[in-house]
Amino acid sequence: MGADPRWAVLAIALPDAREKWIAAFARGFFRLARRFGTELVGGDTTRGPLAISITVIGELPQGLALRRDAARAGDDVWLSAPPARRPSRSRT
Repeated sequence: MGADPRWAVLAIALPDAREKWIAAFARGFFRLARRFGTELVGGDTTRGPLAISITVIGELPQGLALRRDAARAGDDVWLSAPPARRPSRSRT
């Protein structure tokens, strides 16, 4: 939505603790965090099938959010999942 990234939460499940893999992942993660001025503020670790979820929270001045509903012809709109369908309204 055009925000500057500030904070991140990392949840990771690993089938086993492979020290080299974890060290390489952490180096890459924190390199990107420094590059974008983002601080890791929480998360969770657990054992299980590999799953990585990163949520980044940002901030921007009020009224400057780039919203899908304000898109105009020719704008790029990127979605990570299909938009929710609204129930159709019957016209009588």
